Amino acid sequence: MRSADELSTKHGWGPPGYRDAAFFSVDSEVRDYVELETGGNDAFGRMLKEGFYSPYTWDIRHFKEGYQLETHIYFTPLGEPYGFSIDIPENEKGNNIPEDDALRIAKKNAVDVWNLDLSKYKLVEKSQEVRLSGRIDHTFVFERQDIRIGEAFYRYGLAISGDKFTELEHFIKIPESFKRKFTQMRSANKTISSVSAILIALVYGIGCCIFGLLYLLRKHWLVGKKRCGHQ
Repeated sequence: MRSADELSTKHGWGPPGYRDAAFFSVDSEVRDYVELETGGNDAFGRMLKEGFYSPYTWDIRHFKEGYQLETHIYFTPLGEPYGFSIDIPENEKGNNIPEDDALRIAKKNAVDVWNLDLSKYKLVEKSQEVRLSGRIDHTFVFERQDIRIGEAFYRYGLAISGDKFTELEHFIKIPESFKRKFTQMRSANKTISSVSAILIALVYGIGCCIFGLLYLLRKHWLVGKKRCGHQ
């Protein structure tokens, strides 16, 4: 919490008089991909040791009741700053700047403030969105060129809201083919699980009925009724 407070004070992140909340999370999608597609638990362990990406993060949320503005500050399990995002309301205005200036600000902050080495990364995506207030937000995605994990790529996401640097995200771009295959696998597993549950319920239900009938017959609590024939 203290490190997050220091960063908020240093960069002027809001909201004013914020409260703290901490969450520990894991990028389960990346974990599933690495384990299923690149070598199981050993591959996942190697990825953690290499340190190019941390699927485990602490998310420190700064918020205040009645304020739409929120700040999320991310740390690795070792407590190292790992990124941030500022949720600026749609109706908040900003100083709009050209895309080239926004890119320059994003790169300068990434390198000078967050010590990222962009020399091995290439700009692969860029976009902009006009908010309700007329503010223009820019997003830039950089992809590492020298290494990857399986068919997935290491990436940085940088965002500028108006003329302010508002997001740094580390993530891994997972192939869409794996996402589709994994969705089908989960659907098949759910179907098998549902059918198994029904079969187990039927087996236990029939077994209990048979056991109950045998028990009643043994105790002579259930007597078969003889039918008399008519002459």
